[in-house]
Amino acid sequence: MKKLLFLCMVVIGITSCKSDKQKVETLLSDLVEAQTNGDDEKIAAIYPSLNDLGTVIVDAEGAQINFKEADSTYQIVLPSEITFDVKKQTDGNFIITDSHGFVDWNEVWITVFQNTGALDPKMSDMEINQIFNNKEFLDYLIANNPKAKQGNLVVAACVVKRSDDEYSLNIDLRNDSKFNYPHDSYSLEVSVMDEDGNVLKTEKERGREVRSGEIANFYTWFDGNYTDNISSYNIKINLAKKYGTIDLLNNFVEFTGKEWENYNKHEKGADMNAINQ
Repeated sequence: MKKLLFLCMVVIGITSCKSDKQKVETLLSDLVEAQTNGDDEKIAAIYPSLNDLGTVIVDAEGAQINFKEADSTYQIVLPSEITFDVKKQTDGNFIITDSHGFVDWNEVWITVFQNTGALDPKMSDMEINQIFNNKEFLDYLIANNPKAKQGNLVVAACVVKRSDDEYSLNIDLRNDSKFNYPHDSYSLEVSVMDEDGNVLKTEKERGREVRSGEIANFYTWFDGNYTDNISSYNIKINLAKKYGTIDLLNNFVEFTGKEWENYNKHEKGADMNAINQ
């Protein structure tokens, strides 16, 4: 019994004497295991600031653990060039606080924010995430490029024809942007109303590709005993849901690369005005 107790004490002693570097190595092993098992809860405990961001699968083989004396933190460097910043907590455990190359970013978002000058290759994943979540900057981009939100398709012409019980619209849509509209990027919603503004019927038309500066023609007709009551029409251009704000900025805006710099000047100026008031 005494021998068994002694062995238990030895095991406990070895465990408690585990070096910080070994703990960091274990942390990396735990991350790999959590990714392999799809254990999101464990990943969140290892890397709390990651939230629900997509990640690149990690291979820990050949990892290098570096100690940074300047701030007493560790850095894990993988052969794939992914890096993790690791910090010791007050309870003695380690967590990942930041990374480079670990998050699988949406390429369209990366393209837009790079083109505005907001991103550079040296930024960490959490710095990139902070830029992506800067709603004020996104609002600034939209405010300075209103057509990106509204789209650059305009109704260039619409000819109305009546014959017997048929009411038809011959519609020309013009693309005023420098970019092409794919057929799946929008649709038309054409409604006819009576003199009181009540909608009598609505027809939906699938989009057609409209190249920059060109026109797409649509022919829509309505027939039935209600056509005599038609007094007006309304044409609505619906941008596809997949073409969200970022997609529109990516497809229909040419950036100078100075947008981020100008935004910061604008924000600084606004702050100074608030202080002076």
